[in-house]
Amino acid sequence: MTSDIPVLAAKKALAQGDYALAWMHVSAFLQEWPKHPEALILASQAAWAIGNSEAAVPLQLEALIRSPENRQVQSAILKAFMADTKQEFDLPADPLAGLLTLMHALPDVGQIPLALGKALLAKGRMQEAITSLRTAAKLMPAHGLPVTLLGLLELDLGLGPAPDRPQAPASPDRRIAMSDLGERGRFGNQIIQYLFLLCHAKKEGLSLETPDWLGSRLLRLEGDNALGTPLPFWKEPSAGALPFLEKAGPSLAGRDISGYFNLPTQIYQPWKAEIQAALTPSARLGPRLHRLQAAVSSRGKTLVALHLRRAERGRETLMPEAPAAWYLDWLKALWPRLDAPVLYLASNKPGETLPDFAAFDPLSERDLAPPLAGADFIDDFLALSQARHLALSPSTFSLAAALAARELESAAIPDFGAQCLVPVDPWKSPPFIS
Repeated sequence: MTSDIPVLAAKKALAQGDYALAWMHVSAFLQEWPKHPEALILASQAAWAIGNSEAAVPLQLEALIRSPENRQVQSAILKAFMADTKQEFDLPADPLAGLLTLMHALPDVGQIPLALGKALLAKGRMQEAITSLRTAAKLMPAHGLPVTLLGLLELDLGLGPAPDRPQAPASPDRRIAMSDLGERGRFGNQIIQYLFLLCHAKKEGLSLETPDWLGSRLLRLEGDNALGTPLPFWKEPSAGALPFLEKAGPSLAGRDISGYFNLPTQIYQPWKAEIQAALTPSARLGPRLHRLQAAVSSRGKTLVALHLRRAERGRETLMPEAPAAWYLDWLKALWPRLDAPVLYLASNKPGETLPDFAAFDPLSERDLAPPLAGADFIDDFLALSQARHLALSPSTFSLAAALAARELESAAIPDFGAQCLVPVDPWKSPPFIS
């Protein structure tokens, strides 16, 4: 349970003009409850008062995301950003109109259309929410939340609302949550985060809880419960979270955990069956999976899949790109040994990559059903996870698909030292398998 005593102490200290004491109280509180709306507001006020604008502005923007219609937060953001300009904007009394005014005044601040999208969703104004969330996604390409909310909304409109998920019946000390799942990275990153949560829950006998995220709509994830009452926050330490999956490692019971959890995959081997069950496509994807299987059967028997990830404009990437020639060399060596092979090419830029593989007459998402609105990557993920032979990019999307691939016989990964693809066991791989 949340203790609001530090929040009350911070309010009192602010009222008395003791801003340093207020900051001490509320900043410590946010270490354990980082999404607490009132604490975010108080922390931003204290930070401004002690001259720490570097901390104040991110806190205000986070407060706006968590409390989109809070007029106090809207006013503080407008004041902070407009202080050095000659423009003047008066916020209207209506909170939604206030968010629109903020967007007009600060068109490059992605948290504002994100907050507006959340507010519009809460009022059932779906089409307007889609427009706002698309704007946020363009302005915040490294932030997963706009894409997650947009994807969930479009999936609801295309497939119908998902069934309600159960609430975990366990007592607080037998629960574990990841309330920010869907906010860090894209689908591949989020699956890797979920796997840590799943395996730690299995290790400790805990009920796990997540928010609604794309995986909860697209994958089986049996035993995945909706979020219950808030739990104290735990952040992945800089040294990594590997000890928490070791047999005698410490427990995170009763915590809301957060991190990227890019761990060597051999740590997950004791839970391989549970992981592959969780990563099974949901029944809602059945028609898409059948179309993929029919397309492969119409051409041959043995599915070979490649994943070529290419840099996207406006998005930083930590992962190098391997040239198509390395994949072609691997294919030429593999192809003659297979029984009626069929190639599938998965890429975020198929127009750039397909011509290089024309000699193998590859299938791609373009040969299947129209892209699934809200999850246009899912046909590629399905194909990679159905392959018997798989050539990966050094990316978490490839890694997640490889771990899901029950029929996998061989896999390869670019080796930038050897300048070619080399064999890899996805279950005995370093982080990012790069």
